Amino acid sequence: PEAIVCSTAKLADVTLEDINTYLRKVRLGRPSLDDVPLDVKTFFHHSTLQQTISMNRIVERSILSGTERDRATATVVHAALLGILHGHASYSLSISSAHAFAMAPDYVRRYAKTHNLKPPERNVKACLAMKLKRCLASPLPPAVSHTVLRGKAQDACTLLPEMENRIDCILTSPPYLASHTYAKDNWLRHWLLGYNYRDLSPDYLQTGSVARYTTEMRSVICALSHLLRPEGILICIIGHGRKGNSAAGNMVNMQQLFRTLLSAPSAALQLEQVVTERISSHKRYYHSLSSTNGHTTNDRREYILVARKQSRGR
Repeated sequence: PEAIVCSTAKLADVTLEDINTYLRKVRLGRPSLDDVPLDVKTFFHHSTLQQTISMNRIVERSILSGTERDRATATVVHAALLGILHGHASYSLSISSAHAFAMAPDYVRRYAKTHNLKPPERNVKACLAMKLKRCLASPLPPAVSHTVLRGKAQDACTLLPEMENRIDCILTSPPYLASHTYAKDNWLRHWLLGYNYRDLSPDYLQTGSVARYTTEMRSVICALSHLLRPEGILICIIGHGRKGNSAAGNMVNMQQLFRTLLSAPSAALQLEQVVTERISSHKRYYHSLSSTNGHTTNDRREYILVARKQSRGR
């Protein structure tokens, strides 16, 4: 659900003037916090939490029943609200914490007590304005017609039957092998959207089994190949994979795994290029956690695999 909000926002046709006009019209309420779980309250000053819930309700109403301009603007505001919900920036709404994932409440409580940290009292509208001023500092590219769908990549042909043999280029980054628990990592943002991450977890591919992962990725690649037109391009960006912890014995050569999958006859693809990129730590999403949770400060490698659909393929 969070990805749907963010993807839709990235395709919206709005300006910073639209954002500021929308925010000026917003009148935040002070809803009751009686039904808010204690784990959520751990992260926020009560006033900030009230404003956050009120803003979330307002943008959701705008998206459902507002004008076309208000719907687009509210979607961008909604994505920004999720983005600043927790983190350590000056406009983050939570107690200082990780931005990339929602930390465990018990850990946050212990850490805050040890270091005498208090959730900040924020002006949510002002924080959103700050965030979106940065996001929209450069004009967006021209708007395009678009549709955002939620579903499994394995079911791509069922979700997009009208697009079979028609897509020029697909750019994707497959899920890591046993490295992320996507639903749980976003439990706080999902809570704001009205979901329990435990209900979402079964929909995600989170496995340390190389055999199962390979089977699922083979299905994905075949589905994507069916959508590509003849001579269309599939670009996969992949990182390292591991079965559990990062011990050398648990590492999986993901580059070789995807080379094999993309070259399989069933994929009807021709692997044309493999590019290795070294990504410095400070440019990575998790760079702020370099001293915790085992995240390294060393450069990391990513691989870009480019495959072309063969003319004789489906």
